Amino acid sequence: MAGEHMRYGLLGPVRAHRDGTDLDLGPRQRRALLARLLLADARPVPVRELCDALWRGDPPTGAASSVRAHVSRLRSVLDPNQPGRTSGLLVSEPTGYRLTFAPSELDVHRFESGVARARSALTRGDLAGAHAATDGALDLWRGSPLADLDDYAFARDEAARLVSLRQDAAELRALLLLRTGQVEEALDAAERLVADAPLREASWALRVRALYRAGRAAEALQCLERFRRTLDEELGLEPSPAMKELHTAVLRHSEDLLGPEQPSAAADAAPAAPVRLSGSVPLPGAAGRPAAPGPVPELSATGPTDAPRTAGAEPTGYRLTFAPSELDVHRFESGVARARSALPRGDLAGAHAATDGA
Repeated sequence: MAGEHMRYGLLGPVRAHRDGTDLDLGPRQRRALLARLLLADARPVPVRELCDALWRGDPPTGAASSVRAHVSRLRSVLDPNQPGRTSGLLVSEPTGYRLTFAPSELDVHRFESGVARARSALTRGDLAGAHAATDGALDLWRGSPLADLDDYAFARDEAARLVSLRQDAAELRALLLLRTGQVEEALDAAERLVADAPLREASWALRVRALYRAGRAAEALQCLERFRRTLDEELGLEPSPAMKELHTAVLRHSEDLLGPEQPSAAADAAPAAPVRLSGSVPLPGAAGRPAAPGPVPELSATGPTDAPRTAGAEPTGYRLTFAPSELDVHRFESGVARARSALPRGDLAGAHAATDGA
């Protein structure tokens, strides 16, 4: 509809609003349907997949009919002036349904885009721009992601991915505080990070650096020892070579720990966000079997279960990190989604321009 502006939110309880007004999405199962369609990124979702998602892998006989009823009600809420099945925001496809929306209309995409801009700014040495982009991305969060759907498997998987990305972004903000000389603020941020994720090496490393910069070298060494014990007790792992090098640097009072990192080192220290994939890219393991499909792991490389138990073990797979806007496939899909969104609103020029651009 002309002049209307949609926004969808998954960084908290599922929500949708039009022109700033929250929409009543109805019962939880209908909100779960909206969330599953949003996670498809404007691609069709087969009815059978929707049934499996909404009934947790055990759909009843009439599940498909219930999905159709939910779609009809959701369509009337999201797009009340466009009730048709083949046009508007919620479109019927031969095998399922597709929710059309631009990436900027979903808070998850805005968050990921903001973090990507922050990393790009940091690489260029634009600390103020990196800080502003990171803060803007983190400000989008309204609580635990998909908080009202925590008993749905697909929602739990996505929530775990998003929580990990939020920790990445919070680590990036702590790094920026450290680089701009805000040592006490960086230390406070690093302590919160360690409390939130006590097994994340990057968070501990930031805390060690902040303690050292604050003139508390003895506490930095104690922090490293606490991390080593925690890693051993919880996972049976040893610290990675990078953490061992950090330990040596603290012992030797390395000048590198006092001055600002070089831009390249800072970029390396900034955690990289994983792209959403259906599974990891496997490498042959010790037994010759591929890695099991599942959520992208928090670490960029992990050792097989039967490998030596060290944090630096040979990886089972690798992850290429990039922003959606850096891949032509995503830019094409985003352009087509914008065109489909513009057409029902009567914005023919916008639809034409978006289609041509795609």
